[in-house]
Amino acid sequence: MKKVLVISREYYPIANGTVTCLENIFPLLGEKCEVILYSCKEEKRTCKEERYKNVLIKRPDFWADNIIYYKRNFLKKLIYADYSLFRKKVVKQLIRVVFFPFQAIAKRWGYLDPKSWENNIVYFIEKNEKLEELDFLIAVGAPFENIRAAMKLKSKYCDILFIPILFDLYAYNPVLLREQQGEEFKKRLEEEYQWYQVSQKIVIAKEMRKTILNSILGEYDKKMLPLYFPSMKKIEVSKDRTVFLEQNAIQLVYAGAFYKDIRNPKFTMELIKRVIVLAEENDRKVIMHILGTGCEDIVMNYKRQLGESLILHGQCDKEYAYLLASNADILVNIGNKTTTQLPSKIFEYIGMCRPIINIYSVKEDICREYLENYPIKINIFEEEFVKDEIVERLWYFISTNAGVTCDEKEISQKYSEFTPNNFADALLKEIL
Repeated sequence: MKKVLVISREYYPIANGTVTCLENIFPLLGEKCEVILYSCKEEKRTCKEERYKNVLIKRPDFWADNIIYYKRNFLKKLIYADYSLFRKKVVKQLIRVVFFPFQAIAKRWGYLDPKSWENNIVYFIEKNEKLEELDFLIAVGAPFENIRAAMKLKSKYCDILFIPILFDLYAYNPVLLREQQGEEFKKRLEEEYQWYQVSQKIVIAKEMRKTILNSILGEYDKKMLPLYFPSMKKIEVSKDRTVFLEQNAIQLVYAGAFYKDIRNPKFTMELIKRVIVLAEENDRKVIMHILGTGCEDIVMNYKRQLGESLILHGQCDKEYAYLLASNADILVNIGNKTTTQLPSKIFEYIGMCRPIINIYSVKEDICREYLENYPIKINIFEEEFVKDEIVERLWYFISTNAGVTCDEKEISQKYSEFTPNNFADALLKEIL
């Protein structure tokens, strides 16, 4: 049996789009190979080592990182705590003052994430694994410290076959680097070029291929394995967990993070607010659920306006998110303001067979392209202001499609390329 070592700082039980994709594919690899995955220990309750769905997960922890993780998790919980804005600001400021000297010194000495993760994971792997017995080394980007750590191991153990899995662009990533020029861009591009040089094969999200081919990286086209996000599958939720939703109300659910630059919620929140008001005028009730964090100043402003019609769940565990989304009447998606990055949750939405609202801000929106064959959807272009006709159009879609579902067989046939099995099979062909 082939032995595969995976470096991914984020994995179960952490919940985000990348982790969902990884949790879908590595257990399938684990059926045919021995898979050992190194991840971080972000929460005190997380085991240092456990076998989960055919994958042996090892989570070495480092004291400096642990302190920062605890601080970060506390601040996330503080966002939606039942305190006044003034109290929250005071608490945040006090924490920053206490942590600033520690963070500044630790960062300078390389004791702080992400540099400490990159260095420490190499140390722990060399200490605990017999690398000469390893067949394949897989590293997941983002975060790209995983790739850097793998490159350090590859330089020491040249016989290891290296496969990076890139769900995001690096040098050409508009979120990490706004301008694709200058010294920092050249430095990143040279670093990424080395990844392509030494890899056996390099797995990329299919949306990235056009950008890569138009760059110096395009000379390694034959090494590229372009695949769709492996996040479309039937969602299974434990029967022991339940969610209580107000009866006779139309439940909208948005799952994911907000970002001011690439996924700003302002237009969407204003639109949903207007729809909620219009629904009330028609003796109906609409409730919007948000599962995730980001842009708290915008979101909390609308929470004050909408009260119980806007429910903020914060960052919750994946099973609860699936449970709530699978009980929703309508799912809400906000596309990215870039044509090279796709919110992977769109395929999870598709797999749930619920009506989808897709709000997009660029004409070549990737989500809109993939939803073209989806039976029950509405695409709304984000404008500077929310117009009455857009509100009325959206309310008509919501009121006529709430509770309607698509045919599962039809959806699975149309979107078979986006399944975990398709991704895992392509990867196994390179490994076995």
